[in-house]
Amino acid sequence: MNRSRLKSLTTGLAWLLVAVAVPLYALKVHQKAEYMDFDVYYKAAARLKAQAWENIYTLRDGTSPFRYAPPILPWLAPLAELTRDQAKLVFYAVQVACFALTFALIHIIVSAATGTAPGMRRRPGRTPGVAGWATAFSLLFVLRL
Repeated sequence: MNRSRLKSLTTGLAWLLVAVAVPLYALKVHQKAEYMDFDVYYKAAARLKAQAWENIYTLRDGTSPFRYAPPILPWLAPLAELTRDQAKLVFYAVQVACFALTFALIHIIVSAATGTAPGMRRRPGRTPGVAGWATAFSLLFVLRL
């Protein structure tokens, strides 16, 4: 199998897994009722809204209530305006958006480093598609495949 075909297969597999994993994980997040890390954030947001500063960090929230730094509290506050189920899905969507931004940045950086970014004069010996393959490979690695 040549490199071009391997790159295409890797990229195709990554896109297929994204198309399956994102909605599947959203369903899983929505259905999960028992304790999850998100609960620590949600409870902190509710306490922030109620200005219950003495209880922001409490061991009653689970195994490790210290999952975030205090400067993050204002970013968590809007979660308290939603129900737990709504907030879980919004939090998940924000995480997916952050991952998407990260992979876009990986693509941009690799494109620039290999001289294949749009608008760049292609240097001799540089093959297009390396950035897409590197991004897809990174995605597969994150998905633990």
